Amino acid sequence: MGVPAIAAHIRIRLLLAVAVVVIGGGVFAVTEVQRGSDAVSFEEYASLRELRNAAFTVAIAFGEANRNGAEASEDVEAAERAAALTIAGVQSHLDRRGASERKLVEAQTGALSGLAELANQAAAGGRQPRLDSRRNVLLDRFVGANDELLGRLARERQEARRSAARRPVMLVVGLFLVFGLLHLLLVERPASRARRRRRAQAEFVDAMQVARSEAEAYDVLSHHVERVSEALRVTVLNRNSSANRLEAVTPVEATCPTAQGLEGAAPDSCLAVRLARTYHRTPGDERLLRCDVCGMSANQTTCVPSLVGGEVIGAVLVEHVRPLGREPRGVIEHSVTEAAPVVANLRNLAVAELRAATDALTGLANQRTVHETLKRAAAQAGRNASPLAPVLFDLDHFKAINDIYGHGKGDDVLAAVGAVAANTVRASDFVGRLGGEEFAAVLPDTNRAGALRAAEKIRAALATISVPARPATTSSRPTAR
Repeated sequence: MGVPAIAAHIRIRLLLAVAVVVIGGGVFAVTEVQRGSDAVSFEEYASLRELRNAAFTVAIAFGEANRNGAEASEDVEAAERAAALTIAGVQSHLDRRGASERKLVEAQTGALSGLAELANQAAAGGRQPRLDSRRNVLLDRFVGANDELLGRLARERQEARRSAARRPVMLVVGLFLVFGLLHLLLVERPASRARRRRRAQAEFVDAMQVARSEAEAYDVLSHHVERVSEALRVTVLNRNSSANRLEAVTPVEATCPTAQGLEGAAPDSCLAVRLARTYHRTPGDERLLRCDVCGMSANQTTCVPSLVGGEVIGAVLVEHVRPLGREPRGVIEHSVTEAAPVVANLRNLAVAELRAATDALTGLANQRTVHETLKRAAAQAGRNASPLAPVLFDLDHFKAINDIYGHGKGDDVLAAVGAVAANTVRASDFVGRLGGEEFAAVLPDTNRAGALRAAEKIRAALATISVPARPATTSSRPTAR
């Protein structure tokens, strides 16, 4: 399991742990708030029921006093004290209520006070039938206000219970949505990016394996790095050891600072090639060593060397505006590492094919290549109904050159003939060595007259060849021509 996968698993576990804690804490908090609200509502409801009981107690005491007079004064006083305490409790519990609820409370306390006053009058004056009607009026007023307020509290409690049933569900749903979004941002999106990068990397590996040439492999590598890193510019560099040059093998704008830095650049001009490790540069950095290739770029640069068997064969220079993240940087380094042996194999294969098709002495195509080229040219001429002229030529008295000046000088003559013949024909023409001192030229789109002119031109050019040589037996021999 890779580092990104491990990090994703850690994020998932942390997210689940936080989700459990937050959901549990949220449900507990909502439950506690609802429990406190229920307790307050119950106290209010209970105080109103006590106030109702106190009113009926005073009404009963009034009836006793209205029948028995002063004998019921103690009962009246006890009912008044209980009513006063109940009124104080109701006012303390319902003090936070609105104006309409407070008016209902005042109506009840006023009616209760009136009942208590009637009870005192009855206890002081004996039976007074006229007070009964007043008691009934006050009692009806009290009961009406009490019923209305109890009804309001009952409806509030029902609504509070329904709300209490909805709140945990809403909280869980809300937290589920929040953590779902967090999971999407913190887990799914990174995982999706990782999957896309794995698919892109697999596609890159497959494309590199089927690349037909070194140039195609470089093109695949360049486009892949641009895709995974969103780089501003990617330049693939090749180390030409024979010419001691560092060359760009992907297109570079002439006005680009990198192109200016590559003019006549030696391989060690690039610090990534010289140090054989990735080199990062940010404009304004004070470094003891300055890279001659990317040192003039106004952008941040990351240069990754391409190593095969411990030898640096090139580098990939990436220019970017923002700093590269750890993952894109790792993808680039991994891609360059995977591409290096493929490029080296393609390069070796191209060299081997070139050597197999080339005459080592003259640098021209060898006999097998001449025959294959002639077959292809003949087939092409047949399809296009165009003329084709093969020209065969050899060197007269070549054996005498070998006998007089030695085979080394004979080889020099053959090499000179190959160079002159290749430079004499057109760019579309083909020249090869059949063997010994025999050569062949294939001239597409050339008729008989054109072939005669081309042959004469080749003969005249070969006649001008002069190869300085020292005779093998005496120093007075003339120059071979």
